Amino acid sequence: MVFQFADVAMLERGATLWHTHSPDPMTRILDGLERSGRPLPDLVVADHGWAGCAAQRGLDSVGYADCNDPALFVGEAEGTMQVTVPLDDHVTSPRHYDPMTAYLLNAAGLLDS
Repeated sequence: MVFQFADVAMLERGATLWHTHSPDPMTRILDGLERSGRPLPDLVVADHGWAGCAAQRGLDSVGYADCNDPALFVGEAEGTMQVTVPLDDHVTSPRHYDPMTAYLLNAAGLLDS
């Protein structure tokens, strides 16, 4: 089931959040928005199949991907993805990504000095 909180969607099964490379959840989200006449996102920030699906449908997309999952990197090289950020999605503590998060926010002009 796709669960949405504010503007953040995630895949949920049995009260836990699931990691997936499948484009199917994003397909359902985008199809649902179109069916209801709601606007599609201006920018999708997602990983794996979610970002790839959005990019294939012409939406501006920033994707996070393991270096051993080449699809988003190929999409960026082909011009489908705006940016692909390499990372390891098996990191046990999100705090290890604090430096990368700070760098990305600063590069986007979103980090207060």
